[in-house]
Amino acid sequence: MTLQNRITVKINGCLSDVREGRSKGKSLDSPEVCEPLRELANEIGFIMSQELKLSEKFELGDKLCTDVLKEETLVDDMIDFCLQNINKLSPISSEEEIHGSILELIAATTHNMCTFCDVTSDVRAAGYLPVYLKYLESDIVKHDLLVRVPILAAASDIMNEHDASMAGSRDDVEYMICGIGEAIRCVSGQYDGWFAFELAKIIGNLAIFDSNKKLLVEYGVLEPLIKLAKQSEEIEQITATKVLAHLAFDDDNKKTFVSDTQTDVVTTLFDLARSSRYPDVRESAKGVLWTLSEQLHSSTKYADLVQELFGKKTKGHVMISYSREQRPLLLRIKQAITEAGFSVWMDIEQMRENVYDRMAEAIQEASVVLISMSYSYQRSEYCRREAAYASSLKRARIPLLVDPGYTAEGWLALMTAGDYHYDFVRKPFETKIVELIKELERRCVKSQGDTTDGIIKQEVSPQQSSQAVSSHGVPSYNVPSAHGQIHSSPPPTHTEESAQSKKHSKRWKVIRQL
Repeated sequence: MTLQNRITVKINGCLSDVREGRSKGKSLDSPEVCEPLRELANEIGFIMSQELKLSEKFELGDKLCTDVLKEETLVDDMIDFCLQNINKLSPISSEEEIHGSILELIAATTHNMCTFCDVTSDVRAAGYLPVYLKYLESDIVKHDLLVRVPILAAASDIMNEHDASMAGSRDDVEYMICGIGEAIRCVSGQYDGWFAFELAKIIGNLAIFDSNKKLLVEYGVLEPLIKLAKQSEEIEQITATKVLAHLAFDDDNKKTFVSDTQTDVVTTLFDLARSSRYPDVRESAKGVLWTLSEQLHSSTKYADLVQELFGKKTKGHVMISYSREQRPLLLRIKQAITEAGFSVWMDIEQMRENVYDRMAEAIQEASVVLISMSYSYQRSEYCRREAAYASSLKRARIPLLVDPGYTAEGWLALMTAGDYHYDFVRKPFETKIVELIKELERRCVKSQGDTTDGIIKQEVSPQQSSQAVSSHGVPSYNVPSAHGQIHSSPPPTHTEESAQSKKHSKRWKVIRQL
């Protein structure tokens, strides 16, 4: 019988004993049910200590945890038991009440299940989080690392950024830092029963909260994470890079990553991005480097490396994807980029007919797409199509902040998450346009010859400029609309314009109330 088969038989035997005890009406804390549950938790955790490839351990663990989930109503009954007895959990008067308790077994079981297979949402939805948090409030738990860390792990598995921040103590983090190093050095690959990637995953779960990001780096998590990233297994590399990705969203951490010479975070990330044998790891490492791109471009040590990885110059025009309200500002940006020698495409000047064909052609021939982020851009179906098509073609994307008071949300926030945003609202135009042109110089080949605009030379007079429509706004007067039609009706008076504005405002209010 193979090792996998022996483990499977044992776990199925535990489930059978649990099933038999429950069929007799025994409660979860009765010896008839509690003992086979304890053995079940131990056997699932035991998988990680076997002489199997890590991929084989996860494949087996996933299968067996799925069997546990399918075991009638066991998982739901475990949380029901905890919720019914939650008031008895605190205060906890002695260590004996913790070690070997049904809650400890349940915490170990859910942590192992979240480690092996994607059941986090199921465990969270079942209501385990308040139970674990209540346990962590106990004075006994607070002063016993060996008890606290497993419960902290089970709670952190199912927390997300919308929950109240959970930091863990400095002692917790230092225990995990020590554990990662010891587990890497140990022949068994474990420290106090923990694998290095498990402890790193807990740190990553805590790093989800913005208030923890800088603190964790100050506690010293970078060195063990880099050691883990240099290990050979995919789960080790991907866990390390994902934790670094969370930490990299803090501005102070970005500076630390780039300036750190002891752990050499950035060099390790470049090595993984270029040469890891695992595609997901390469992409994850590139994602961290992309988040650090502004600092890397400014670094004499890393500027050439980041240029080599991301900045290969491509031929094609710079496409400006924008919406109506920001047109005057975008025309200033267009003029500055054109004068710098780049071919610039704006659909107000290019589209006459076959709008979608021309839109597709413009994106296909673009080297870089400037995403002009605003409230009207976000709610425009045409803008969304442009941005989505550019993303599907993997065109280089540079977000521009052009709308005062606007904060990205929804699809636009998701699409541009991790990108460096050029802020033309709160920062001086002259400063940001110089930075933007430098970025374009890293990415684009300048045009040869006529650079008045991307495809057709077309001067825009001041009078025409003041009346022109936006990329995807309401058509204006005497200029082509985004849909290729010419509108020549006279401009409305101020009174008519105000009335129209109020009419549209009321219409949007009604829609939002539905």
